[in-house]
Amino acid sequence: MQAGESLTVLLVAACLATAWFYATWSGQGPHTVGSGGDSYPLIWGLGWWPYALSHGLNPFFSHRVQYPHGANLMWLPPTVPLLSLLLSPLTVVTGPVTSYNVLATAAPALTTWAAYLAFRRWTMPGSALLGALIFGFSPYMAAQSNDHPFLTFLVTAPLMLIVADRLLVVQEAPAWRDGLWLGLLAAAQLLISEEILVMEAIAALAGVVVLCLLGGRQVPRRALHAAKGLAVALGVWVVVSAYPLAVQFLGPDRLLGQLQPRGVYVGDVWNFITPTSVTALDPVWAHRLTQSFTGNYTEWGAYLGIPLLIFLVLAVVLCWRSRLTWVALAVTVVSGVLTLGGRLHVAGHPTHIPLPWGLVDHLPVLEDLLPLRFSSMLFLGAGLLVALGVDALVSLPARPPGRPRRVVVVGSGLVVLILISLVPRLPFRTNSLPSSKGLAAGWVCPRRAGAPVELLPSSDEAVLYWQAEAGYCFSMPARTGLNVSRDRGALPDPVLAAASAAAETAQRLPPVTPALRDAVKAELARQGAVEVLLPWERRVQALTPALRVATQAELSRLGVRDHIVSKPTLRGTQMRLADWLTSVLRVSPSSVGGVLVWRVRRPLTGG
Repeated sequence: MQAGESLTVLLVAACLATAWFYATWSGQGPHTVGSGGDSYPLIWGLGWWPYALSHGLNPFFSHRVQYPHGANLMWLPPTVPLLSLLLSPLTVVTGPVTSYNVLATAAPALTTWAAYLAFRRWTMPGSALLGALIFGFSPYMAAQSNDHPFLTFLVTAPLMLIVADRLLVVQEAPAWRDGLWLGLLAAAQLLISEEILVMEAIAALAGVVVLCLLGGRQVPRRALHAAKGLAVALGVWVVVSAYPLAVQFLGPDRLLGQLQPRGVYVGDVWNFITPTSVTALDPVWAHRLTQSFTGNYTEWGAYLGIPLLIFLVLAVVLCWRSRLTWVALAVTVVSGVLTLGGRLHVAGHPTHIPLPWGLVDHLPVLEDLLPLRFSSMLFLGAGLLVALGVDALVSLPARPPGRPRRVVVVGSGLVVLILISLVPRLPFRTNSLPSSKGLAAGWVCPRRAGAPVELLPSSDEAVLYWQAEAGYCFSMPARTGLNVSRDRGALPDPVLAAASAAAETAQRLPPVTPALRDAVKAELARQGAVEVLLPWERRVQALTPALRVATQAELSRLGVRDHIVSKPTLRGTQMRLADWLTSVLRVSPSSVGGVLVWRVRRPLTGG
């Protein structure tokens, strides 16, 4: 393969990704790709690494959050150490928001490019490109791009496929060399997403088992070479990964128990053939069905579609003599079954039918995996099968006329239907960030760098973004958006966090009593807080005639007939919290650059 061919594919993939997220790049004001929420911890993590390294702090552990105990960041997936390091120059110059958007845009482009490099080893350029696009712009990528671009950076998976082919099949280069590359790729993926690394390992195991079963007498002759390479890979991985894993499993604030509820973020059997809101093809009946699925739309990424499923069968029939076909099929089938979790779900209803994942979902590490994310490996196998199938179609003889020609016509029609069914929805979602001038300019930073500050509403993941925007100039007890240790039984539930949650969910705030004032006093004293900050957002989207018509049309499309579209009547979160805090603290706040500030300079009096 010529360098020009590779660069052309990279340029095409980059243009497609940029067009996909054009709404974010062309928007006014700070925006991020996706819907917000889980994007804030990742923005925090992208900014934390260059800040920590430039200030001589341990980047794997931070006292700036979950103060005063601190947080073990190896249990916070969005810290993505490797990507944070690679993006550090850009982060220092332009800020973590730009780095986040660059990562979200580059992830599908680079993933597509890496898949093309892998598939091109066995297929022609057009076939390889089609398979790579199905992998790099799949419904899985569309779903996870909303909040989790670190889960869409799947560059290592196809590169591991290349190295595995060299080490296990071709065996022309020295074993240590391929082992070195495999170990480095595995270590790199550990520092991007441990979850994806484990899924890559399980998918690879399925492929290797099939390869050995089909290898026959070649297996013993090749086993020694493969074992040498795998030993080198394991050694390299251990050396590079030793410290991060030691921090995670032996360091402070290590987490215990299952982090996510079991049986929620699992695939529904209908998800394989039912389009979701991330695809352009999203009829009303499909929308209603997917709303019954467990989890949320950012995880519903297992949609293959009927045309693709039929083409996968055709590809196996056309390429059944190739061992690679059965390896790709094993990766596809095993990953697809594992997306379903431990119990079969049908139309949102869990059944009592056990599935293979139920045998291991209680084991350490594996219990923290979200089964639906096996869709990443599902589309890797499916993309490779498509590339092999298209290559076989093109290679069918044109003469004599008859069956080969009919197969080509049917296969070509299926390819067109595949592209139509998998086209992502445009424009892609974009999130307007709750920016604050006072925080960004550092006007509300405490005099002593790193001094504790209570930033509200602490139940909102945006507090992590605000802290990053302020340059990590203060510490905060906020835990939202972090995986929190269960070993916190000695501490009472934070009163201010409970009040934040009540305000954000339009519930009644705790009544102001002498006992409540004493509790807030004790909480702030325990934290050593010098300030209480509340970013004051006045941005409310105007209900213009055009927006009213568009909203009513969307509700009508979904079959919602009884609805009222009018101006909001409830006071916003910030206003309710501000009034409540003023009553509790018995002091009026000052407004600094869009931030309400209550100074805590002396002990508060209760009663």
